[in-house]
Amino acid sequence: MTDKTLHSASDKDVPHSIPPEATLSRRRSRGSGRAAGSADGGEGLPPRRVRHPSERERMAKWFIHTLFVLLLALMAGLMYWGYYKFSDV
Repeated sequence: MTDKTLHSASDKDVPHSIPPEATLSRRRSRGSGRAAGSADGGEGLPPRRVRHPSERERMAKWFIHTLFVLLLALMAGLMYWGYYKFSDV
């Protein structure tokens, strides 16, 4: 027996032995399972941001402060260089 089903034009690239749920990305498939688990009142795991906080904000603050200090050092260096280079004029 052969399985006769209608396929759209976009289904030509996808092998037909793979179910549609298996082709979803991990994020979409996990997100749909989490939403279903929270709908029936079950407690799930805490979000990853709470469990493992990112250091992005702290690193951004260090980066901005470092740029500011480098800018001040450059300005001071140029003023020092300009004062001693062109003070005789």
